[in-house]
Amino acid sequence: IIWRNIVSLISIQTIISIDPKNVEAYIGLAVISDKKDDYNSYFNYLVQGFKVNPKHPLLLLHLA
Repeated sequence: IIWRNIVSLISIQTIISIDPKNVEAYIGLAVISDKKDDYNSYFNYLVQGFKVNPKHPLLLLHLA
């Protein structure tokens, strides 16, 4: 499981470097942070996604 999280983290960071407006990538990073109990990063990634698209339904669900 740890390796999958590391690979997922690297993949998502790569996606953001290519497309910084990819809201799903920010949500993915937020979910990984949440699983690590890193709630500060969880919230910060959601805020970054919110700045890109404040009407994204999955993002709004996480912020609710």
